[in-house]
Amino acid sequence: MKHQRAKSRFHRGFTLIEVVIALGMMAALIILCARLATANIQLANGISKQQDENSLRESFFEMMKMQLTSLPGNTRMELAMSKGVEPYESTLTLQNVPLAFTWGGVERVAKAVQICGVKQRDGFIDVVMRYYENPVLTDTEVLDVDREEPFAEVTLMEDLRFFEWMALDSRSMDWADDWDLQGRLPLELELVTAQGAYGDEIKQIFWIVPKVNPQTVIRNTGQQGQQGGGDSNPIKIPDLKPTE
Repeated sequence: MKHQRAKSRFHRGFTLIEVVIALGMMAALIILCARLATANIQLANGISKQQDENSLRESFFEMMKMQLTSLPGNTRMELAMSKGVEPYESTLTLQNVPLAFTWGGVERVAKAVQICGVKQRDGFIDVVMRYYENPVLTDTEVLDVDREEPFAEVTLMEDLRFFEWMALDSRSMDWADDWDLQGRLPLELELVTAQGAYGDEIKQIFWIVPKVNPQTVIRNTGQQGQQGGGDSNPIKIPDLKPTE
């Protein structure tokens, strides 16, 4: 009889409390594993997003470096910054810098380009490049974009905390957040930007290679010719007779 009782006690099942405790431990382990997996996925996505943002920013810097170092001598430049609530909207306009490309399957040529910081509703800045078919800077130094609409817009960067240009005057060696001098370009352009709410501040310097304006050369040559009263030894062109 004692042997039968011991055998039945050995083969008895789990109690309800034991089952509930085991299920609770399994649920806790599953939740912990799910949270760890979610955290790893978010970390990987964050690293990938940061790498994409860094790559996009470096590509933008490289594009601007190539563009600003190859400006022709007759380039018109205007730099303007909005005043008011931060972040400020900074706009760089380049004219007489022809850019030919295909847009919508059609060959287009842009005579003026703008790199604009556009403030969004969430307070961050998007960098937009606008292409104009006709000049937007007139001889009166007035920006004529109100009457001229861009035929193409491309968003280059998004969600910047700030995007601000500064220009260095080669004569006074002073930095300014605006530039509207005709016939003269700044010595350097400085761009300060930061990605997102907690991104580090990035500062980039762009040198502008000084070049001679071809229109100025032609005008000076014409004035020298008028002051000289013409050539003292004009070139004689011999009479040409048709050959028989």
